[in-house]
Amino acid sequence: MSEPLRDIFLEVEHLEAQVQERDMSDGGVKRRPVTFSLDTAPRRVPCHGSDCSSGDGFSLSGVIQGMVRKRETNRRGFAVCDAFGRPGRGVCVNYFEYVITIKYAATRAAARTAE
Repeated sequence: MSEPLRDIFLEVEHLEAQVQERDMSDGGVKRRPVTFSLDTAPRRVPCHGSDCSSGDGFSLSGVIQGMVRKRETNRRGFAVCDAFGRPGRGVCVNYFEYVITIKYAATRAAARTAE
């Protein structure tokens, strides 16, 4: 089991990430949104597309890392499945819509900076 995002992003006190997958191989059907916290968020959100042969999904931790680097508190966006257009990996056309909110902990960030 991979280490929780709480142990990776020490400067983050609270995280809420809502992710909704769109299965474009099935007419753009939206799957039920999933909400993650700092303790439940996976590094990668898997793809469940009917035409996705790899299930790669996308790197949620990569999006969060970019937000932390810029000290962003809110981000809304989308990501395509990492299997999109990869030779030999299937032709996945799914994408994920996400809304992420972060609250930073001043004391945790200061402690990490001081190291």
